Amino acid sequence: MMRRIALGELCEIQGGFAFRSSGYAEAGIRIVRISDVQRGHIDGSHPRYYPADAAIPEKYRLREGDLLVTLTGHVGRAAPVTPDMLPAAVNQRVARLRMRSDAVHPVLLRHLLASAAFEHACSRAAQGAAQQNLPAQVLREYPVPVPPPEEQARLVTALLQAEALCAACAESLRKTAQLADAYFLGQFGDPVANPMGWETAPLHSLCSRITDGMHGTPVFSGDGCYPFLNGSDLADGRLRTEGARMVSEEIFRQHGLTIPDNTILLSINGTLGHLACAGGESIVPGKSLCLLMLRPEICRGFVAGLLGTPAFRRWMASAATKSTIPNVSLAAIRQFPVILPPQEMQMRYAAFAAQARAMHARASVQYRQVQQLSGSLLGGLTE
Repeated sequence: MMRRIALGELCEIQGGFAFRSSGYAEAGIRIVRISDVQRGHIDGSHPRYYPADAAIPEKYRLREGDLLVTLTGHVGRAAPVTPDMLPAAVNQRVARLRMRSDAVHPVLLRHLLASAAFEHACSRAAQGAAQQNLPAQVLREYPVPVPPPEEQARLVTALLQAEALCAACAESLRKTAQLADAYFLGQFGDPVANPMGWETAPLHSLCSRITDGMHGTPVFSGDGCYPFLNGSDLADGRLRTEGARMVSEEIFRQHGLTIPDNTILLSINGTLGHLACAGGESIVPGKSLCLLMLRPEICRGFVAGLLGTPAFRRWMASAATKSTIPNVSLAAIRQFPVILPPQEMQMRYAAFAAQARAMHARASVQYRQVQQLSGSLLGGLTE
């Protein structure tokens, strides 16, 4: 017979520390932030570090097998700590869960907390209108379904097999994601250092307009039709609207827009350097979303490839303010010198990048299918 046990009885739950971004270093102890924690995995694309000799209390340091859960913003995202991340420590508004009971298998708990059902339960229990906040006590009281030992053993065997498939799909994703970057660097070199001496022009000269979104938080509406989106809603090269908070027609008229064709979206506040190509979507953008509205004759595929290189992301990090939340100003973005190889070379790269994106999209579909398989294995446990 299945029973339910409070998460606080199964795990020690510890909040994170308020690390100052001014203390970040090039390498050392990784600081895992809210934006790093995605459902089921830790995003390693924009890591932040503290010096290796930093005096960080032991209770904030992470171990392999710890689980992390977001408590602010997109609450309820849970992911495991893996060996490749260590040494690491947990930042504020992220809860660290460490097993202290053998009533539930760690693999099963990891999948239960990485489920959509857990994230939705946390979202329903969260407080705050402008920004969701999940009280730690709610997390401690969350009822975890605990099936009998023999049922757990069967589930864990199947989940581990699904994880192996998922890892293979993830490696395919990683390789296809690197194809366009490798082609770009091979043809054009580092777009910031410009070792090939290409002619350059400030980014604003390629655009009809460069702007960000509203500075403030709108009033959200359950009956609204327009999504309020920020830089954190850019993922895998696309504008992610699923699960977005909605606003009314009136808010849209005041602060929204229909994105023009040939536009690139870029995150410039908080998590830096995520981007997507867009056109035709009606949204209300937030201040961390920069809209680069390219002139019609500009090759968007080439510009997007340049802005997606590690070299440009490093430039953004160096150009960002050194405050608690890094921010790259619109002035800096407008003046960034874009290399201008011959148009024919730009078009060839854009065509190759489109093929690479298609391969990546197919790999993404396979990855999602395997993830759905993992979810289906939990069956009625998450219903």
